[in-house]
Amino acid sequence: MPTIESAASDTFVPVRVFELEPRRMEPTVPVLRNYVRSATKARIGAVTARIATAGRAPIKATATIPEFPGAIPEIPVSDLTAAAAYYRDQLRFSVDWLADDIALAGISRDHCRLFLAGPSFREARGTVAPVLIWLNLSSKAEVDALHGAWGASDAVLRSAPESIAWGLHEFTAADLDGNQLRVFYDFATSERERATAAVHSRAL
Repeated sequence: MPTIESAASDTFVPVRVFELEPRRMEPTVPVLRNYVRSATKARIGAVTARIATAGRAPIKATATIPEFPGAIPEIPVSDLTAAAAYYRDQLRFSVDWLADDIALAGISRDHCRLFLAGPSFREARGTVAPVLIWLNLSSKAEVDALHGAWGASDAVLRSAPESIAWGLHEFTAADLDGNQLRVFYDFATSERERATAAVHSRAL
């Protein structure tokens, strides 16, 4: 038996020596699950906050920003009457009004509104053709269907529908002045959203 020497005498006092092994703390499954859930939510919240505030100018507490409407692009055209007819007959828009005296027309289809601007209307600002307008549809099928409809009405088609590597399914059409309408569906964003939702569900 191991012994230690007594400080008060020359005798040896037997002492029992215990080897203590550190106790391992094994976390339970619920504890691990709660930790992973909390850590994941914290990281997501921190990243979201950084994205939301990055580059944003401070807004005064009293400032009120109204809800934005859909933007209305102005398309420069050389002949207002001919352009309006093309957008009506080939691209299937409705001509809502046409004002020859100011060389401006308003056209629309569903939620899309455009202005067609003749030379005299654009003279003061110096805007010229061609311009590029993006039309964001809701699916690849809608992009393909619109390409077929415009092709059947003899619209100018610059390309066939194609899924691009960076995540757009698109084609391009044009008007009489070379202005381009780039019709697309953003499938990459929907795929990223599904992947993110799957990660969140696994973390819960």
